[in-house]
Order: sequence, then structure tokens, then C-alpha cells
Amino acid sequence: MILTFDNKLYAWGVISTLLNADYAMGDGATVYRTAPKVLDMINIGVKTIKSISAGFATAALVTTDGSYYIFGDNTALIGGDILGSPLPKFIQHVNLAAYTRLQAGESITSINVAAVNAIIKTDMNRTLIVGDNSAGQVGVGGTSSYSPNPAELLIPNSKIADVAMYSGWYPGSPRLYYHTLALTDGCTYPPKPNMTAVIPVNNCNVPNAVYGFGANNLNQLGDSTSTSRYLSPNPVDMTGVLQGSTIVQVTAGGDFYVAMSSDGVLYSWGTNANGQLGDSTTSPRASPVAVSTSANSALYGRSVLLYDCGQSSCNVITTDNVIVGWGQNLYGSIGDGTALQRNLPTVCMKGFIGTKTITQIASGAYHTIVLADQYLYSWGSNSQLQLGDNSLVASRYFPVAVSLGALIGKNVTSIAAGGNFNLVLIDGMLIEELY
Repeated sequence: MILTFDNKLYAWGVISTLLNADYAMGDGATVYRTAPKVLDMINIGVKTIKSISAGFATAALVTTDGSYYIFGDNTALIGGDILGSPLPKFIQHVNLAAYTRLQAGESITSINVAAVNAIIKTDMNRTLIVGDNSAGQVGVGGTSSYSPNPAELLIPNSKIADVAMYSGWYPGSPRLYYHTLALTDGCTYPPKPNMTAVIPVNNCNVPNAVYGFGANNLNQLGDSTSTSRYLSPNPVDMTGVLQGSTIVQVTAGGDFYVAMSSDGVLYSWGTNANGQLGDSTTSPRASPVAVSTSANSALYGRSVLLYDCGQSSCNVITTDNVIVGWGQNLYGSIGDGTALQRNLPTVCMKGFIGTKTITQIASGAYHTIVLADQYLYSWGSNSQLQLGDNSLVASRYFPVAVSLGALIGKNVTSIAAGGNFNLVLIDGMLIEELY
């Protein structure tokens, strides 16, 4: 998805090979799109979109008045039902507070969707999770088929700054592998219910921490064990390479996580069969390790500005505007011109990007898109036409230009990548690329 300055949303690609209708495209049609196409805004009207999110086969958006809409298959049960919608679907505000557990005067600021879950954030700095809970990834204690209403994610005496979740890149992903990480804000607070009404106890001088819950069979929670955490969040091991670091972002891959510190250094843990941890090995890691910055790593002497991860690979943008990637590369996910797995960070061939400044990056399951000086570029798998280059080529092993089409003359403000589709926001208007 892409957001442009004229309040339009565009999209391209396809939601799922398992679905007959490309509902995530949001334009009311059931055909593939090989280039960006503006979404049908009939249900949104003149409202301005402020945030967008793309999961495997579901997309969500929030408008500036606090309304939120979904389109796609809605396996995450956003809005309390499982019905998909070919057009952005308004979530009715009848009993909304009861459904979302919003407090008086509280409104939703963003919704981030995974394959079978959604993370809801509010303007009171609260985080709620809804959807599948078969591996305990909702964080409500125990496991259940679904959490029918959003449950507030709570870390004792803390507030949550960021959340990353993996609940599959496709509906058939093994549910016992689902998991979530929560990053705290580095402050301590009195216990509920007074937590939101008072200032932090110690003026935010404590190190922030990362907590995991859900499946841990592949060490994806980073707590030095392989014990799944169904009842309560457990802290990620901060005694090794993370000691003394201030974590500012956490991102989920397939069954691994990558965290970034305030000084632009990356750390990773979890499964590593495809080199997705970037530590030069293929050994799984139950505790965090540093993504390699050794002399033979493309991150040597560089700091990370932006990054995102797909199913088994990661791509980053460094502060000197270089694209670097590592992990599985069978479909060209790294963009280095080959299909060779990379266990060390490797420089991506910028190709058509040239010297343009990259300001946003988003990764789907096996593809990545970037925004550079108001131009869009993509690489990786094109099996569902998710690269948007108006071609039927199966994969691109280096960045190619997304076909401008409906984007000509538009100013893109936000991008999002789903499993096999993309969305762009143009000043509040959604565009999606369908193939």
C-alpha cells in the first residue's frame, strides 16, 4: 500500500493464491493488478487516512477522526467478524468501546495486521491485540483458538513502546509457531489502575526491555531457552550483547527477530537455517547475537537507519544510503543480483535507484519495496506480481522501478508490504498494486 499527498491509497499484487478474490486490493475487483491502482474510497468518503498496514491477506487503515477500516480476508477478526471485504469496510462504532475496550476519550491511532492477528494502538499509549491465540501470542495468559475481543497487552509496571508479531505469512502457517515481542519505554510506573494517571516513578532512567510470549520452539523469544511462554511475557536475555544497549525497534521475521539499538546496531535471535540472523552462521540462537559488522560484512563501519524483514531475510538502509541484505535469497530477496544465500550482510545492487535518497522500506514474505525521492523500487519474488513493474517475470534479483501508472505526479507519504501485495498512501488516499 502507498499513501500519497492527495489523500489516495493505491495497491498492487495479490492477497493469496488460496483466495479466488483479491480482496486485499480494496478496489472492489477480483482481478490481478500489475501496476498501482487507486482503491475505491466510497466507504471512506472525504476522511483523511493517517496510517496503513498490510498483513498476509488483510489490510487495515485508520483515519484522522479515529475511524478504522479493513479489507481482505480478515482472518484476524478485526471488527469482531471473519467476513472478508473487497472494499475498505468501516468498523461500526456500535458498542465500539465494549469491543475494543477503549477508555473514555480514547481513540485508535494505528492498526498493524499480521496473518491472523492485529495490533491496535491508542492515543493513551495502550496496546491491544486481537485474533488467533493458539500459541499464546495475544498475551492474555494461556491459549485459545481466538481472542474474540482485543486484549490489552500488559507488562508489569511498564508501558509498551513497540510490538512485533509473527503469526504466519500465509493462513496455513503452523499455528504453534506464532509469537510476539513487546518493547517497553524505559520507564517504571505504579501498578494499574493508576499507571496512566501519574508520572513515571523514576523519570525514565531505567534501561528499556524486551519481552516475549507465545511459541519458543525455535528460540524465537530470545530468552536463552526453547520454552514456550503461554501464561505471561518473559524477558529477552539482556545479559549478553544487549547489555547496556537501548533498543528502539523490534521487527519480526519468520521465526526470528531483529532489534535495533539507539546507535544503529542490529541484534538478532531465533531460527537461522537460511542465514537470516546475519551473524555469518546458520546456527539457531536462543539469545541475541549481533548482526555482523566484521570487516567482511557490508555493515562494517556503517550504522543502520531503516530496516525490515521478510520470511527468511532482512534488508536495511544505512545512514550513508546503502542497501544491505542477508538471509534466504532464492527469489532475489537480497537484491544482490544472485540467488545465493547470504549469511553475512551483503550490498544490494541499487541499479535504477542510483543516488536517490531512500526514505522508506517495507518487506513482504519474499519481496521488498523502497521509496526513494518519490520513486518506488522493488525486488525479490514476483510470483504474484507483487513487484509492480508491469511484468510477469517470476523474480527480480536487483531493484527495478515500480510502474508509475496511477502514481504519476503523486507524492507518496507511506508504503506497506503484505505477503504478496503492496499498498501506498498518497496524502490520505490508498493505492494498491494488483497483478
